[in-house]
Amino acid sequence: MSISVWGDSVPASVALNQLPHAYRTVDNHAAKSQQANAVLEQVMAAAKAGTIRSDVVLIHTGDNGVVPQEMLAKTLDALKDERVVLVVPKTTLGTQKQALHAIREAAKGRPWVHLVDWYGASKDHPEYFIDGVHPTLAAMPVYISLVQKASKG
Repeated sequence: MSISVWGDSVPASVALNQLPHAYRTVDNHAAKSQQANAVLEQVMAAAKAGTIRSDVVLIHTGDNGVVPQEMLAKTLDALKDERVVLVVPKTTLGTQKQALHAIREAAKGRPWVHLVDWYGASKDHPEYFIDGVHPTLAAMPVYISLVQKASKG
């Protein structure tokens, strides 16, 4: 399978270090310090332009602040013909609860969206993180396994 990745530094590091071992091709659009609105604007633009050519669209946002729920919902609706993997992030910011709520709510009623609960899988594992947010190399296989399971539906 092929995968397109959008998000901040967390998925960017995974895309560079581990995803190439798990997917045939990786189209990485994730970058350091990306805010959710910028990530969602990029995904929406690609969806509207018809430039997404991957089997799976991975969206991991919310590590750097608020996730605009309505914007996320519109972005997911624009991807209704895609297999979307949406990650529930683990952040150290005070916006964690808002991100959890926005992402989980946006996924409801959208069967093409498959949640990856990175927050739930990692919150009791401080050894998974360099700084509370960015995964260690040892944690990346856990992240990848969750993404692969979600990719298959």
